[in-house]
Amino acid sequence: MELLLKQLIRQGENSQLDFKKTITHREKIAKTIVSFANNRGGTILVGVRDDRQITGINPDEESYMLQDAAAHYCDPAVPLRLEEIHTNEGTVLLAHVAESQHKPHRCVNKHGEWHVYVRSQDQSVRASKQTVDVLRKETLQRLADNRTYTRNEQAVFSYLRRKNKISLKDYARLINVSKRRAARILTGLVLEGDLLRHDYEKAEFYTLRA
Repeated sequence: MELLLKQLIRQGENSQLDFKKTITHREKIAKTIVSFANNRGGTILVGVRDDRQITGINPDEESYMLQDAAAHYCDPAVPLRLEEIHTNEGTVLLAHVAESQHKPHRCVNKHGEWHVYVRSQDQSVRASKQTVDVLRKETLQRLADNRTYTRNEQAVFSYLRRKNKISLKDYARLINVSKRRAARILTGLVLEGDLLRHDYEKAEFYTLRA
């Protein structure tokens, strides 16, 4: 395992590898976590400096910080697979982030603002609106590919590929059914985890779960 670690470190930071001497702020590590989840996945090496030197860490403390950030500072939460490797220089914690099936993920900053991040070479950068739309459509397509939906259910996904939200009234008109029947369909998609229901100033609308 130590040999594998040294091979990873020699690669240097890249689109799927990031070094952290230690975790000091949950908001900052959450940005790295979501950027990997929104791309092709990646691994965070905690206990390694940017100059590729192993410094070692307390794995219990760092594990807690990582898991708390992934669970409470990322939306949706991002699962992590943690692995410890012990070397003569100290312990290194590997946090493996798989490519997500529920893109786009976002994270919160110290000001309470939520943003989507992606990986660009060795940096986690804020995603443009166009990139967020692409990630959202990618998830919509995956949902459509992995589950058999009725024509009326497919209609709402098709609509959300073009627009970000749909109201109950618009959906009922779209599929030419009563509002009561349209509400049952949308509620089913909410319960399945495909859509989110929102109430804003007495206006009800639905969006893709993201």
